[in-house]
Amino acid sequence: MKGLWEGRFRNLSFPQFKYKFHSKDDGLRLDFLNYLLPVLQIEVSLKAFNPNGFFTELQRQLDKVAGILGAYAKERKYFTIDDVATDLRKALGGDKYYCENLASILVYSADNYDRIMRKHSNFYNRFITYNESKERYSIQNSSYAGFIDWIRIDSRHLLNQSNRMGESDQNFEMFLPKVNRERIEKTFILLGILEAFGLLLYRVNGGDNPEIFLRINSRLQIERNLQDPMNYKNYILENVHLRHKISVAMLTYLFKNQVDNETFWEHIENYFLGNIPDEVLAEVQSI
Repeated sequence: MKGLWEGRFRNLSFPQFKYKFHSKDDGLRLDFLNYLLPVLQIEVSLKAFNPNGFFTELQRQLDKVAGILGAYAKERKYFTIDDVATDLRKALGGDKYYCENLASILVYSADNYDRIMRKHSNFYNRFITYNESKERYSIQNSSYAGFIDWIRIDSRHLLNQSNRMGESDQNFEMFLPKVNRERIEKTFILLGILEAFGLLLYRVNGGDNPEIFLRINSRLQIERNLQDPMNYKNYILENVHLRHKISVAMLTYLFKNQVDNETFWEHIENYFLGNIPDEVLAEVQSI
């Protein structure tokens, strides 16, 4: 993008060019803009050493979850998230916090999956409902099996995407087009479930809005951060803080040196291109 701007569009400021480029402005007369597809970059790290180990463990856990949901459906039993956590602990083992976290994510994910499917299909029957008077959930029909199958099948599709890149089967990145909102929502539901199962870790780059997700019901993560707060990392906050320090140091540099108007705007354009004066970077390091 920098080369294109320098070669053909120096009559525009770089911020103006970026805006027109990303909004696909016809005034730029760049025919290829209509073929560009905005994407999300997803970094994935599998806990298993290879995909076969990943899918073997996923199948084991899904079979246990299917048995629990099937029992609720057969008995027409009302249940709470705590009930699911107790049953998961019996079926899967694991500590209390792990099962509570997994139970809450499974129930909320099932409800969100139901909502998305219902939104896009008038003939879809929701399988999980919440009774406000009883403050409990219930499984209404056998469509929970479709939810389990979706996790299994889409997990394979997710890991076998053609746009996947990486040096190993364990650590890789993939790209998700932003044009299909339903697909994005379902992908994040799936990734959240797989992470709750302890099968992978993931990070998303390139969203439309910078967001920090806090799972208040994730006691396991909260417990870990409370036990070791000095090792807590949040890349979004760290990046925002770094950019703030650079912008303050840059403005200080410009006004201290009292540069002329032309030089001032040249420095500003270079700043947005990522060309930061060495004096500014040195000042940031010393802060």
